[in-house]
Amino acid sequence: ILASGVAGSIDVFTAANAVWADKNGHSRGTAPLFAWRIESLDGKPVHTASGQIVNVDGAISARTIADAVIVTGPFIANIERFFERPDVLKPLFAALRRQHARGALLASYCTGSFILAEAGLLDGGVATTHWAKAKVFARRYPEVDLRVSEILTEQNRIVCSGAVTTSLNLALRLVEK
Repeated sequence: ILASGVAGSIDVFTAANAVWADKNGHSRGTAPLFAWRIESLDGKPVHTASGQIVNVDGAISARTIADAVIVTGPFIANIERFFERPDVLKPLFAALRRQHARGALLASYCTGSFILAEAGLLDGGVATTHWAKAKVFARRYPEVDLRVSEILTEQNRIVCSGAVTTSLNLALRLVEK
């Protein structure tokens, strides 16, 4: 992953919490608008493409209950190779399907839309992804209406955004929702 996709979203949520607290007079007992957890497949810290380490709060679990889940974009040259070990990703796909079935909003940026599509969550719906991966996405998931020229797509409680810098647009959309 790219660290900015994670850090940028958290920065947006932190700012939203500050505005929320200011609007509510910093009154005692005013809960933050947003709380979050960072999770990885194995519960271990994630090493980003730039060499930064993103600490996590635990492993991804289908039992966790969330209002919204953001799927980070894998930063990998050959995205199709990422899916060659379905046994490793199967728990992630199950957790995402379960979250969505419970009513959680799912969101992804950049190549994170590949993960949602691979889990079968975008079938018959719309999505966007990184422009450089559009041909691969369209070939791999012909049942998804790919709109690569759009910054955000939204349908059926699933929001996708384009390249990694659009993760800020995605975070702002989640604040809006």
